[in-house]
Amino acid sequence: MKSIRWKLKRVGVAAAISCTAVIPVCVKADADQPRGANIDKGLVNITTPAILAPREMGIGLDLRLFGDKENAQYLGPSLRFGASPNWEFGVNSSLAQFKRYTSSGRATIEYGGTDVELTAKYATRQSGKFALSYEFGLGLPHTPSQVSPALTAGISGSYSPCTYVDLYINPRTALITDNSIVGIGAGAKLKVARGFYLIGDYTAIIGGANTIAISTGTPRSHDVYGGALRYAPDKGHFSIDLGYSNGIGSTTGTSLTPGLGNSGAFYLSLNLRR
Repeated sequence: MKSIRWKLKRVGVAAAISCTAVIPVCVKADADQPRGANIDKGLVNITTPAILAPREMGIGLDLRLFGDKENAQYLGPSLRFGASPNWEFGVNSSLAQFKRYTSSGRATIEYGGTDVELTAKYATRQSGKFALSYEFGLGLPHTPSQVSPALTAGISGSYSPCTYVDLYINPRTALITDNSIVGIGAGAKLKVARGFYLIGDYTAIIGGANTIAISTGTPRSHDVYGGALRYAPDKGHFSIDLGYSNGIGSTTGTSLTPGLGNSGAFYLSLNLRR
């Protein structure tokens, strides 16, 4: 319980830092440029309440290049479809080769593999300063640690104090047999110039083991973070992210999983809407 309170405190601190860093900008921002098109499916590791309009389609691809102990490349194609003013359906994935790491303590760890997730997102409010969505999914992993289907669920909320700032909260879970992983994510998006945004998120893991200690090979938990510069032209139908993260993918399960030994990755993401 003490550990959970500490992790929740870290999420609160991250959210407070985001607020104090970006809200003062609003005084000037409201008088400047209008908010650009929000066509992304989330930040680096957390989802946002935004959904596509009816009959709109979104195609995404993210790449995470890990060095250090993870030393792997994760490719994440995705597809989304706006089914109604309140519903969006999608398919997310994370694809990597199976790999093996042997530590100096002689612990052998197998990792990598694939995770495909079918998602349904219901938006209850998408106007004004507040937005809220509920997301449900079915994960179909094929990794050394998980091969059985797993239900996933999450809530995405946002608050926009002005046209230049969006703040987010995203508790989510992957209901894995004997090891359900629960995380509470917080993030922010700040418009710094026409078409350019700074995005970042931090997820505290409050339940379940989401990685393996490299020295002993035993399960443990570690928080997930990411940050990037986003280019999304105001009248365009695409966005490009360039940044850094220790999360291995954008499915619910992989977004709650850090690189082995807390390895970090060069992060690149492209999203298109039509």
